Amino acid sequence: MKNLIKQIKDDNEKSVKKAIEYFHKQLKESQELTITEKHTLNRKTPYKNNRTTQVENRLKDIALKELQIKLDKITSVNNALDTLQNDLVLTINFTKNATWGYCPKGNDNYGHKTDSISGCGYCKESTATGQLLSQNDIILKKMYKVMNKPSNLKKGSRESLGYGSGYGILPSFSGGVGVSCHIGILEKLGYKVTQSGNDTTTILVISEK
Repeated sequence: MKNLIKQIKDDNEKSVKKAIEYFHKQLKESQELTITEKHTLNRKTPYKNNRTTQVENRLKDIALKELQIKLDKITSVNNALDTLQNDLVLTINFTKNATWGYCPKGNDNYGHKTDSISGCGYCKESTATGQLLSQNDIILKKMYKVMNKPSNLKKGSRESLGYGSGYGILPSFSGGVGVSCHIGILEKLGYKVTQSGNDTTTILVISEK
């Protein structure tokens, strides 16, 4: 995962630099409370002393915390098993809601689950499967290994793994993209996927080939 880690650190450094430059641009335009202070730092009033230094330090602290979360995730994924020990079975149950129609709620046989997914205007079914799959470090490990290749880091997760694999450096399973997109990604990773169910239940069985 060395290439992935290096890319994350490089991007984090660029992001901090860009945020600080943006803050300085705002200061030139107005000495009032800047957008960065209002929305990124949740400030109500400017810092009393060493305002610029304190804002820069806070932006660096926030970026460092975000970086550490990503690095911890890579460590967790890297420590996961290389293969599924048993078939992964996702079960999505739909329950009728007076406001939102049929709302899915998912679980799997590896102990992962989702809350009931409400709303309208998007694919709730794939939001459920995406949430379950993104909790499985064994599957994420295969995705991370694909993205650890320098050529794939340049292309991005969508081009390397398929539509529905996230937008950031660390790939995951996006919601609202359609279950077929998730199946396509899994098959590209080398899994066999079987889909079954009825009007109120969807079942995906994911197996090692």
